[in-house]
Amino acid sequence: MTGDGPFRQLDELAPWLREAAAPLLVPASQMEPAWRVSLRSKGAVDVSAVAVAFRGGGHRRAAGFTHAATARETMALIRRRLEP
Repeated sequence: MTGDGPFRQLDELAPWLREAAAPLLVPASQMEPAWRVSLRSKGAVDVSAVAVAFRGGGHRRAAGFTHAATARETMALIRRRLEP
């Protein structure tokens, strides 16, 4: 993601995200009235499947979507989608 504001900030996180120990990271930025969610995986989790469920897109290791709900509701839905 490029540009100004929250998208540029997410770009600046990219090197850190690649080095993080977590197998899955979910940075998000609020864009009234919705959340722009970016999903990043080290490969063990196919984040494109999660994004597609929310009408987004991407590929196995990087995907995203926009969701009009509270941050708490959005994260709960992502967690449920990731459960086996």
